[in-house]
Parts: sequence; structure tokens; C-alpha cells
Amino acid sequence: MKNITVLQLAEKNMVAHNETCGYETFKDILLDVENETLHFVMDFGFMQSALNIVNLLNLSIQIGEKWDDGTNFTITKKATP
Repeated sequence: MKNITVLQLAEKNMVAHNETCGYETFKDILLDVENETLHFVMDFGFMQSALNIVNLLNLSIQIGEKWDDGTNFTITKKATP
């Protein structure tokens, strides 16, 4: 799997739909995660490349059901030990 950085994601203008704040870059969505859980839909192929970033930012991701416009994902902040 090719590593992809948050900066590269922003440059490529990747977007995901977040129910509470509309369309944002994937970087914006990840940096916005605090204690809340984010549910969004995005292309599954792109999500595979983004898993490394999720781990680096101490986030966890659950893959949900497939929808017409993509796959539903849930991102939460990992509990700090």
C-alpha cells in the first residue's frame, strides 16, 4: 500500500461528506475529531490508502455498509491510556 500524507490528501482535494458540516477535505475531517464520532461516506478504494493517516492521528475507523455513493465509515478518537 502506498503511503499518503495529510498534505497530499489536501492537495488532491479529496472530499468526504460529513452529516454535520457538509463537504470538507479528508484532512479537515480528521483534524476535527475530538471526542465525537464522525460518520461519513467516501470511496472505499481511497479509504484503503488513508488508513495509515487514521492510525498516525490516533484515530480508529469502523467500516459500515455500502451506500450508492460510497461506503459509510465511522471515525472516533482512540482513548488515551
